[in-house]
Amino acid sequence: MNKEVTTLDSPIDVQYLMHKAYRAVSLRVETMAQDLQEGGDMQPFEEAFGFWGKQLLYHATAEDTHMTAPLTDSQPARDNEAEHAELGKQAGKL
Repeated sequence: MNKEVTTLDSPIDVQYLMHKAYRAVSLRVETMAQDLQEGGDMQPFEEAFGFWGKQLLYHATAEDTHMTAPLTDSQPARDNEAEHAELGKQAGKL
C-alpha cells in the first residue's frame, strides 16, 4: 500500500518519507549489485554504495541524537544505539 503524504503536521511525520527514500536507494544499490554479476563497470556501483552507506550512517546518528537519546530509561533505546555504534565501526573497516 502506498501512503501519500500531503502534510507534515509534526517533525516525526517526515520519518515515513525518509524511510521511503532510504528504501529506494537500498533497492537501487541492490539491483546494481545483481547486475554486476553479469559484468560491467564497478564505478557507478561503488559510488551508489558509498552514498547508501553515508545515508545509513547519517540516519543512525540522527536517530540516536533525536529519537533515542531523550529516552533516558529505555534499554531498547540503548541497545539500538549500541547496534548503530557497531554499524559505524564496521563501516570504518570497509
